[in-house]
Parts: sequence; structure tokens; C-alpha cells
Amino acid sequence: MSLSVFAIQVVLSTVLVFTLYYDINFAVFPGEGLWNYKGFGGKFKFLTFINMWLQAIYWCITVLAGLSTFSYEHRKGKLHRVVDVLHSSLAFPVGIFVCIMFWMIYAVDRELVYPKILDKIIPSWLNHVMHTVHIPFLIADKFLVHHQYPKPFTGMITLLAFAMLYQCWVLYLGLVKAIWVYPILEVMNWPFRVAFFALSWMFFLLLYKVGSVMTAKIWGGNSKEKTKAK
Repeated sequence: MSLSVFAIQVVLSTVLVFTLYYDINFAVFPGEGLWNYKGFGGKFKFLTFINMWLQAIYWCITVLAGLSTFSYEHRKGKLHRVVDVLHSSLAFPVGIFVCIMFWMIYAVDRELVYPKILDKIIPSWLNHVMHTVHIPFLIADKFLVHHQYPKPFTGMITLLAFAMLYQCWVLYLGLVKAIWVYPILEVMNWPFRVAFFALSWMFFLLLYKVGSVMTAKIWGGNSKEKTKAK
């Protein structure tokens, strides 16, 4: 890994950690906090917030991996393998999913995903770090580092397990606690909810495949092949 690549990773991880800190401590209504924001579950109800943790952890681990060997080419460190699995199975597909789904629904009716009242506590820059910058960050990561993808079954199962757990969490909140995390789910009937969840799974898998193909196109050959020695 070059010093410039490492410096970029440090900057991006710092941006995400600071944003997460700001979101936890300042992007709340009076009397609310991390664990009671908009009721039971706090901010952990929202995929955007979970994704922010995921991205911050991912980029911090890339920095630690860089410090451990300062070379991605030889693939000797366990942290490098962790980075590869996180990138391929979760960070890339989930990060891109959050951004695309948010802005698609926002374009139709922002009240279904991001009510105007949130403008009072969430500045524009924070909204874009949470819902926009992951796309350029993760695409840049494709060009900066040759990530080795796990076996397709392993990567896809990991991603689908994440999606299933979050959807179960959303349904628990809606059916048991009467808290629909996103207004769009509250206005849907059950056939539309089932279709929405099913399409979400398909979209996750599509993004996984897109990430794999991008890596193969950028670095040549199959994304599962070992990086050539210098």
C-alpha cells in the first residue's frame, strides 16, 4: 500500500467517525438521546445509522490493516482478510443500498423516509454524509485496493443474513412496539410489504454482484484471484 492510499483511508475514516459522533450527540430532539430517539430502539432502528457504524468500523479496520503491514499486495495479515470480507459482503452492498434507496424514496415523497421536521436537527452536510458520500467513498475504495472476494455462497449468505436480521428487527418494532421505522412501511399493506422486502433482498444481491464485477474489471481477471506480486 502506498502512503497516499493510507492517507486517504485515514481521512475517510476520520470523516465517518466524526459524523457518527455528531449524529449521536447533536442530531437529536430535546429530551431524546441515542437509545430513546423516536421511541424504543433509539437510533438503532434506522438502517442509515447502522450503516454509519458499519462504514466507520470498516474504514477504521482498513487503517489498522494498513498499519499492521503497510502492504496489501502480499495479503499476509488476518486484518486484510477481514477488510476484504467486510468490503465485499457488507460495506459495499449495504452502503450503496442505503444511498440509492434513500434518494429514490426521497424523490417520490420525502415524508416517506425523511420528514421535513428532521431538517431542524440534521444539517444538510450530515444528511449527505449519511446518505450520499458512501457511494464515492466505496467506489474509490475499489480503485485503491484490490479486495479479494470470498466464495459467492459465503458472501451472499452473509449479506442476506444481515438483511434478514434487520427486516426481522423492523417487523418486531412495527408489530410488537407499534413503531414503523419508516413511514413508507406504515402506509403499505402486507402484500406490498412482502414485495418490498423481497425486492430489497434481490437488490442487495445485485449490488453484491456489481461489486464483484467492478473489482474484476478494475484489477483484471476474477475478483477471487490472488493479487500478483510486485
